[in-house]
Amino acid sequence: MARAYRALARIDQHTRPADASDELLSALRISPETSEDILLAGELAEASNDLPAAEASYRRVLAADPKNLDATAALTHILIRQNKLDEAETILTAALQKAPDDPILNAQLAALYNSQNKPEQALPIVEKLHATHPQDPTLTRLLARLYSRNNQFDKADPLYAALISTSPQDPTLLDDRADALIHLHRFAEAEALLKRAIAHPEAFPTQEDLASAASHLAYVTSQTNDPTTTLQALEIRDKVLPQSPSSLFLAATAHDKLHQVKQATDLYKQFLSVANGKFPDEEWEARHRLITLEHMK
Repeated sequence: MARAYRALARIDQHTRPADASDELLSALRISPETSEDILLAGELAEASNDLPAAEASYRRVLAADPKNLDATAALTHILIRQNKLDEAETILTAALQKAPDDPILNAQLAALYNSQNKPEQALPIVEKLHATHPQDPTLTRLLARLYSRNNQFDKADPLYAALISTSPQDPTLLDDRADALIHLHRFAEAEALLKRAIAHPEAFPTQEDLASAASHLAYVTSQTNDPTTTLQALEIRDKVLPQSPSSLFLAATAHDKLHQVKQATDLYKQFLSVANGKFPDEEWEARHRLITLEHMK
């Protein structure tokens, strides 16, 4: 009967966590508690967003069985969710000294370093994991993003290309590869990818992701001399994000190329009012274009 209750608890764990808790308690009333029971209790607490209770359960398992890798992974996950990053890193590095090839612990440590903006520390871990599991799309995507964050865009691009070949409609993948291509100065290829992504705005996970892709498209088309598309992309971006010096400058140059003197003049002035010396090349260009445009009125 106790085994049956435990089996039901596992079945109901994800869809009916309250029922699963009751079933686990029923099992404990008629049989001794096991480490698997404590682990399940932690998972149910986590599902209910009771992170301190989940942490306490996982620590109980490790107190009785310090080599339990499932409990170690679960505890570090909870610690990261609670922003206890230093403690999570200490536990992970200690566990990996005993189990250096465990894929879950390695992935957690890499994700932790990535969240701390330490791509140079995450990279060798993910490279090793990817070499062992080259067909895992999650690892491939993580490795590509780490290469990008580490300014190794030449290594990121082929990974993104491989991912897109199997998920050709994923707009964030299209945007991520386009960003790598922009840094490689392959603007025409980036433009084609971004136009594919923007064509389906409903497919983006969030409006901020859509705005990011639109920002990239605005920049790319400023490089490929397509001011009309630049303005269209900025219109999409500006519905989500506040104007920035970069977006104002792109809009100004696009109107300038289209010989729309008043709009270009107004936008160059807006750009100069917020640039504050942080964009010296663009500020120099804006001031000289304003002199030229003044004579065109």
